[in-house]
Amino acid sequence: MNINGLFEKLCSEAKNDRVRATLNAINTVCQEQHDRGSKDFSVATISRLGEGRGVPKSQSIHNKTGEIYRALISAWQNANPITKKPKTPASLDWVENIEDLALKWLVYDLVSANKALSSELQLCKSVKNLKIDLRGEQSSSTEKRELLDVERKALTGSIDHKFLERRGWKRTERGAIIDTANGEVIFKNGFASGIEKLTSISVSEY
Repeated sequence: MNINGLFEKLCSEAKNDRVRATLNAINTVCQEQHDRGSKDFSVATISRLGEGRGVPKSQSIHNKTGEIYRALISAWQNANPITKKPKTPASLDWVENIEDLALKWLVYDLVSANKALSSELQLCKSVKNLKIDLRGEQSSSTEKRELLDVERKALTGSIDHKFLERRGWKRTERGAIIDTANGEVIFKNGFASGIEKLTSISVSEY
């Protein structure tokens, strides 16, 4: 049965004038799709194109009561099938026709290598900006400096026995500086020994 015949049959079976008017609206939209050469006769598309022209929403067409409308849309779709492009043979089908096994696997290896290179090429193309720094490697560490004599003397003077004695302090075996009167810790363990190590470092060790 052609589309016109089906359309007339559906209209004759329609329960009321409202259904017939809806069928007519759908048929008009489908005819327009056909005239413009479109192959899209999906319910969603027909509903969208027929909005405000008497075509129901796609959800209503998909409901049980919309079966009569789907039949008409399906008829238009079947009359305008989507032409499928001929399937092109897989790019590696010809390799399977190589009888020499050694040569066949060699070709597969070459194809695999080509794909890898192509991927790398695409990656390179995707890089918009590439900055190359040709300057020599620079040390990230802060430049080390030798203690000045005045600095060295100031540090060693802070743990000098006479200086500590005048202040009523003394140095413990663990390098702390404490008040001899009440035992209060002035500088914690390692202070004096740390000063000695720091001031004894030579220029070559810096």
